[in-house]
Formats: sequence, structure tokens, C-alpha cells
Amino acid sequence: RCPGQRRFAAAAPRPGQNLPHRASPAIRRHNRLVRPHTLLLAVLIPNIGDVISLLGSLAAVFIFIFPGLCLFKIGLDDASWLKQLAAAVFLVLGSFIFGVTTVQSISNLI
Repeated sequence: RCPGQRRFAAAAPRPGQNLPHRASPAIRRHNRLVRPHTLLLAVLIPNIGDVISLLGSLAAVFIFIFPGLCLFKIGLDDASWLKQLAAAVFLVLGSFIFGVTTVQSISNLI
């Protein structure tokens, strides 16, 4: 043992030992805010399929728009017109798919 080093014999719990767990005040405050809203959404939305279709429309953002933005940034750094064209195609196609699927899922909700 090094000089000045403390010994913590009971730092790690033994297998099968239950230790009391207390959540931090921030986590408790978050739970008090989120749980009622989750319950309200569960009561007001009768079909989970509508919510899934709305979330699925956001997939166009992650599949097309974000990679298109990254490709556009790379194209600006390299000054390559081919990369800029590919980025523009990704952005236009992704925006179109996002718009169509979002309008479709919202019209199914109404």
C-alpha cells in the first residue's frame, strides 16, 4: 500500500446484497414532469400505429437529409462539383420524402 492511500473495504457490493438506491432530485423532478404527459398521450392517442407512422416520417431526415448535409460540407471543402451535386440530390430527395410522409401521416391522424 502506498503512503496516503485509503483502504475502502466495503466499496463494492457483494453478490446478492441489496443496497438502497435513491434517485437524484433532478431525476425525480424529470419523472414528475414526464409521467403525467406520457399518461395523457397514452389516453388521447388510441392507435400506436399513427404515432409510429409519424416517427417513421422522421426517418427521412436521418437517412437522407443529415448525410446530404455532411456530403455538402465535404463538397464545399474539396470544391468538387460532383459531391455538391450528390449532396443536392440527397437534400432534395430527402426533403420531398419527409414532406410526403409527414403530410400522409398527419392526414391519417385527422
